[in-house]
Amino acid sequence: MVVCALLLLAGGVYASYLAFGLIQEHLTLARYGAAHEAFAFTAFLVLTQCMGNCFIALIALWAKKRRTGEPIAPAAPARSYLLMGTAYVGAMFCSNRALLYIDFPTQALSKSTKAIPVLLMSLMFGKHRKYSWEKILYVTVVTAAVSAFMIERTNRSSGGFSQSSSMGLFLIGGSLLLDGVTGLCQDHITDTYHEDSFRMMLGANLVSCILMSIGILVTGELRTAVQFCVRYPSVVPLLALFSLASACGQACIYAMITRFGVLTVTTVTTTRKFLTVLLSVLWFQHPLSPTQWLCVAAVFVGVALDLRRCSPGQAAKAAATHLRRSVWRKDK
Repeated sequence: MVVCALLLLAGGVYASYLAFGLIQEHLTLARYGAAHEAFAFTAFLVLTQCMGNCFIALIALWAKKRRTGEPIAPAAPARSYLLMGTAYVGAMFCSNRALLYIDFPTQALSKSTKAIPVLLMSLMFGKHRKYSWEKILYVTVVTAAVSAFMIERTNRSSGGFSQSSSMGLFLIGGSLLLDGVTGLCQDHITDTYHEDSFRMMLGANLVSCILMSIGILVTGELRTAVQFCVRYPSVVPLLALFSLASACGQACIYAMITRFGVLTVTTVTTTRKFLTVLLSVLWFQHPLSPTQWLCVAAVFVGVALDLRRCSPGQAAKAAATHLRRSVWRKDK
């Protein structure tokens, strides 16, 4: 049952964020009206995404309250969510800002190593989570294989990376560091306060909404983005679908966090990027080099290694932990 739940949630992440990426690409690349205007309101798009996540989390918590009587308000204190939300927004800002200094392949390649800072933060500062050597080996193998695959793909398609400035790499380093802080906060909230997945989703995105709202009000982006939507109302349904896809993906992600931990989620999102590239290669029949096929094999060996850890005894332990968290919430 644990393996089935992991595969189901991972499939939800893959499907949701595939649709999310397609809608985002259409929004940002399309040109609107006779003036061929572009939708260039990144902060407004992030705010829309966070608002949709909050809305879906509230609906799920309201339905759960009617069924079980559990409260909607998160159990963790506000300061925990403030730190997590700030790190989450900061990671997104640094990642997007880095594109002003480095090209997209370099940025995507660097972000594919996200599992490493999450693992290091958990090992150095996590008080409750202890990872086996198998889990550490699994994360290392998958991250190294994805990175090698992306390097080989970039070298074959464009003849190598463009010159990357020190500022761009500094911003990517800051983004990865903040990703590690975000993962550490998520594990802390899950282990210490036994937080429900939708309550964690609500708390994190509510803080993100507040921070992003302040940002776009100060910069004036909110007014110009709303004016753009009024001029081109066809954008509004796309924004709604964009938010829905994001909310479905985040619901799966936070459910995975509470059941399997942040490191598993990070590895799933890393392999999602890898599988998207691999699907494109197979669909359009692009040839793969022997190095790339070796990377493909390494990723699937890593996945098999992690699934092997879900033995019947571990499955029972995971189910008991999830049940204990539910009982703890009801007692509160």
